[in-house]
Amino acid sequence: MRLFPKGLLLISVLFLLSILAVFKKRTTSNSKVVTKAQSPDALQSEGTESFEIQIRCKVHRVGCLLPIDGFSLLNDQSKEPFTGVPDCIHHCSKNNFTYAATNEDKECLCGTSVSYKYIENDGNLLSASASKCKELKGAYVNRIVKKCNTEKLSSILEQHDMVGCFPTPSTWGDDSLTLGEDLSLPKCLLTCESNSFAYAILVGMKSCVCWNPVLRLHNFGFPHQTSDLLPCHKTSNNFSALFRTYVQNVNCKSKRFLPTNFTPRVALLSFPGSGNTWLRHLLEMASGFYTGSIYQDEALYGEGYLGEYLPWDSGRTIAIKTHKPEYSNDRPFDKIIFLIRNPFDAIVAEFNRLHGGHTGLADQKDFEGKEWEKFVPYKVEKWSRTIYSYLNAPLPVYVVYYEDLLVDPIKQVKSMIKFIAIGITDFNQRLLCTEENLNGNWQRRPKDSVKNYYLPWMVELMNKYIRNARNLLKLKHFKDLPKYER
Repeated sequence: MRLFPKGLLLISVLFLLSILAVFKKRTTSNSKVVTKAQSPDALQSEGTESFEIQIRCKVHRVGCLLPIDGFSLLNDQSKEPFTGVPDCIHHCSKNNFTYAATNEDKECLCGTSVSYKYIENDGNLLSASASKCKELKGAYVNRIVKKCNTEKLSSILEQHDMVGCFPTPSTWGDDSLTLGEDLSLPKCLLTCESNSFAYAILVGMKSCVCWNPVLRLHNFGFPHQTSDLLPCHKTSNNFSALFRTYVQNVNCKSKRFLPTNFTPRVALLSFPGSGNTWLRHLLEMASGFYTGSIYQDEALYGEGYLGEYLPWDSGRTIAIKTHKPEYSNDRPFDKIIFLIRNPFDAIVAEFNRLHGGHTGLADQKDFEGKEWEKFVPYKVEKWSRTIYSYLNAPLPVYVVYYEDLLVDPIKQVKSMIKFIAIGITDFNQRLLCTEENLNGNWQRRPKDSVKNYYLPWMVELMNKYIRNARNLLKLKHFKDLPKYER
């Protein structure tokens, strides 16, 4: 057991600005400035009001980048004197920047995205440690995933991320911190965040443990996760309730780029609206390598898909996004991962993207006009044409259904990594990191069922195309298409 993490690169930064100053700052030789909790005894004696107002931020580490003469590290860059990593991130967030970096000149750098010149030249240094980065005189970059907000105790209770209720293991391992009895969930959660732990655990809903696992949960004797909280609420130490903090597990290393001219070059193909960006996130998390694209989407690049601007054939990304409906030799890929989604859902998702961006939604009235009536037959024909074209391509094709990805993303991603045929030395740890961050930042908020969007003639037309696609998949000996017809 250890008291605090050593050599820690904060992936998520927690600012605890308490009226009664429950927390105080500390600095370690190899880590960023973090906040330190009082002793468990002191915490237990503190009243809930001490936690009433907190400033919390969530950031993910991008990594180390070396300076390039004549080029700014960040786009739209601003500079401030360095007063500590948490203060730098807070300052950048307050001024609506997405990236925060600190360098050897003791500067706090804020910007909207990483300058492409740095990705082009120094991408392979991204995984360097903070101490190594300092030795190389580089800048350490973080991306602000969730803006720093003042949160009340009640909102923390509403927003906590519960993983589930598990049987309590015999030991939590070395990378843990036991805080004692009778800590409330908010106190437990905030204390674990302040000490840079990825999980806060209530054993029997009363004893608080902070934890950074090094393997996936099932390796710690948690094969039977349950959403039923009753066992945990019985105050029996036989069950533990696990909660995710804002901190990314210290064992999750930064993503990086492949060496130049890596092969095979794998197309990540889908009809628009099928979850391509989400699958890119999963592949990046599981492999530790960035994906690329033929589109150079500025918004995706700004949100951390740093392979977006690289040439599609650079050979430095593990897979390349494409929505091209017809196979051709103008981009000579070696393999194809083909993501297929129910066209009833995919077409609505694409319509939402056109009207509301990557994560927005179209208004109900948009589905009631002539545009929608023209959109459906055009798009379903394109969905069908994409399937016919690529299933007949003279390349190895791996078909994955979006619906299967939803049910078991880890299983599907493992199969795709095997298909790509790339060796990953820390694959089990990468799967842990994937499991801890399945959603990414590019999923639309839920919306009511799409059934009412389709008129009877649209349903009939789409069912016809679905049946044709099903027959082709069977003919080519792929797994049968899920039940898409209505």
